[in-house]
Amino acid sequence: MINLRHPRAAIMLVFAGFGAVIGAWAGSIPHVTEASGINNFQLGLGLTALTLATVATMALGGTISRHFSNRTVLLFTIPAFALATSLLLMSASPLLFFTSLILFGASIGLMDVFMNAEASAIEHDMRKPIFTTFHGSASAALPVFAIASSIISTTLGTFATSMLVAGTLALTWAIVYFLLPTRHLAKKEESSAAILSPRGPLIIMGLTVGLSIACETAAVFWSAKLLNEQAPSLAVVAGLGAAFYGICNAAMRFFGDRLRTRYDEMMLMLASVALAMAGFATLGLSTSFALSVIAFACVGFGV
Repeated sequence: MINLRHPRAAIMLVFAGFGAVIGAWAGSIPHVTEASGINNFQLGLGLTALTLATVATMALGGTISRHFSNRTVLLFTIPAFALATSLLLMSASPLLFFTSLILFGASIGLMDVFMNAEASAIEHDMRKPIFTTFHGSASAALPVFAIASSIISTTLGTFATSMLVAGTLALTWAIVYFLLPTRHLAKKEESSAAILSPRGPLIIMGLTVGLSIACETAAVFWSAKLLNEQAPSLAVVAGLGAAFYGICNAAMRFFGDRLRTRYDEMMLMLASVALAMAGFATLGLSTSFALSVIAFACVGFGV
């Protein structure tokens, strides 16, 4: 039986709430862009701004963590995330679309950093590799909500989807408030890390994370738009691209910790990049709905 009061179970549910909102937005993109009067070029600019906002706020994570606990930041970020997502889903003008999209990206960045900081601390406390399973729970929630939001937005409108998002994030906030401990970065550990950490590898890792986020953003947030254009009659299931991406992403992440214990991590990363590249190349060349769905699955496994 799962003990929800254990921090491991609690943070897995927080990751799931995060993935659910990403999926809800991904499945509704065709409807939101149509209501906002956004074309493909403008959507590309918007998603670029979203990625930059995400990476910029992630870069501020270290500074913020010196003053606030993971729990405190999450309690403030989740309501902002809910507001940004709701405004984005209901945007009816380019101005509101771009403004809420940037706030949405900033919220993603903050929530991502402090969820991961808490997950890393829990893995350290338990002294065994469990980190990728947290990401697996986010990936598992993504396909469910991508399909659900695609159906709801098509049949009931994006306001109904925004209510689904609000309810999900309200539950996520309650989980953080009642079940997560307050954890501060120790001053001694902070100063030691600042002295000992080599800057070169950190810069390379930061660039790698940023590029990976950009690729993941492209895969998840372009999927429904691409499939909707390939097969307009299947708009109700335009979330299938994000869904297959999320399913395969979750499958890999739930087994990721086992792979980490058996294989060299550098080899795993190189193989993953190669598979993701093959998936993206297929998406660029394919005009087939079915083949594109399979390609999104390959990207999900790779990323």
